[in-house]
Amino acid sequence: PAVVQSPVVQQERYSQEARPVQKQQISRYSYLENKYGPSMAARLYEGKIWKGMNAQMAKDSWGSPKKINRVISGNIVKEDWFYNNTWLHFQNSTLADWGPVKD
Repeated sequence: PAVVQSPVVQQERYSQEARPVQKQQISRYSYLENKYGPSMAARLYEGKIWKGMNAQMAKDSWGSPKKINRVISGNIVKEDWFYNNTWLHFQNSTLADWGPVKD
């Protein structure tokens, strides 16, 4: 019985390793499409950003930033999000500007 089970276990491992990449890509695009519609989903899936997008769209496009600096002044919330080589500037959760991170 152990000899019969061994190839099955190896086959299961192989199939589990071979499939998730494709499923993950499909599910991420489907998630974006269900949330934003096909046109917006395509832009976010390609990792694009643009002025006027909201903070959640930026996170869906680029992922979570390494660091966030937040300044609240009255009813205005300003945030700078820092990624590896780029910063994004949000005002009240709307992307207003971005640029290269300076050392």
